[in-house]
Amino acid sequence: MIPAPFDYARAESASHALALLAEHGDEAKLLAGGHSLLPMMKLRLAVPSVLVDIGQLTELAGIALDGDDLVIGATTRHAEVAGSDLVVANVDGTLLAYHDRCANCGSPLHEGLLSAGALACPECRRSFFLPRAGRSLDDEQMQLEPVPLLRDEGRVKVALTQ
Repeated sequence: MIPAPFDYARAESASHALALLAEHGDEAKLLAGGHSLLPMMKLRLAVPSVLVDIGQLTELAGIALDGDDLVIGATTRHAEVAGSDLVVANVDGTLLAYHDRCANCGSPLHEGLLSAGALACPECRRSFFLPRAGRSLDDEQMQLEPVPLLRDEGRVKVALTQ
């Protein structure tokens, strides 16, 4: 199906995007990547009269720390978040990072269950207590490989080495 007619505006900054939204009201929708909005428009489940494109706004991209919250910007690419070899967890307001592999079986940990500070490997079910340097709950000698985090002006920086 073909979407209903709409106008297109490319925002030049975040403040410009806000001005465009204020100008066009509820009839405007933001477009960052379009992977969910465009199919809905083709089915006419969404019928905006104006699309405000924010996809190229680098000021809205990135991963930052705001207090104890990890904030992922509106234009941050999925590959930036999912493409790393890293597991980051917020445990009681402290960000902790580890390489995304189980110290026991080598499986990825990013799909594991995090509960009360313990991360369970989805493959072998071994649990690692993140606040205690990622040590295994049943084998003190086994631990995850930590990754240092640096806080810099509200952003969290990680140095991954190959």
